[in-house]
Amino acid sequence: MSNFVDSEIISNYSLIKRRNFLDLNILVKTLFSVYRVLDKLSGSIDKMVRLKAFGSMATTMENLAVNDTLKISQDINNLTNKKINLINIKVITTDILKGIDKDFARLIILKYMENKKYAEISQILNISIRTAIRWHKSAISASVLQFKKANLLAGKMENFFIKENWLLSVYETFQKNENLEKKYNQKDIINKACKEYKSLLC
Repeated sequence: MSNFVDSEIISNYSLIKRRNFLDLNILVKTLFSVYRVLDKLSGSIDKMVRLKAFGSMATTMENLAVNDTLKISQDINNLTNKKINLINIKVITTDILKGIDKDFARLIILKYMENKKYAEISQILNISIRTAIRWHKSAISASVLQFKKANLLAGKMENFFIKENWLLSVYETFQKNENLEKKYNQKDIINKACKEYKSLLC
């Protein structure tokens, strides 16, 4: 990892520490928003690992610095840890959705994972727009309670956000405006993550 990325991580760590905790309402919104891209990012990491491994078999004097065995091992280890991070985020989010009311979970999926607007959600769920908005507020509250019930304290989540700067950027966007209607589309989130992973494979 470059010094530039390291400095970003240190900066974000200090930022979180100054806040003392992550706002759980914003945190669950962030998890729901990035959920749909986690599998794609994991697949991209797998490609990067394979290329690193295959590239190490073609070591020459010219690319010795790039294909140094220790460096390759460290790169693969870092990428593997990134994938474990993504898997943990997906498991946490799935557990939250399984633990809340089915109607609330369906609304969350429609709003954050399928990018539906309240008007569309109300039609799909056969409820009024006002009810959809009220359900959303209740769904977020229920998700936070489920998060706490699972003993997933915000302090432990700091580790994920410190290691994944693209994830923190989504969180910070919601923090600026909790009622933000603009949705991160899949391409936006993947581009942020890939920039951090320094990959052209995504």
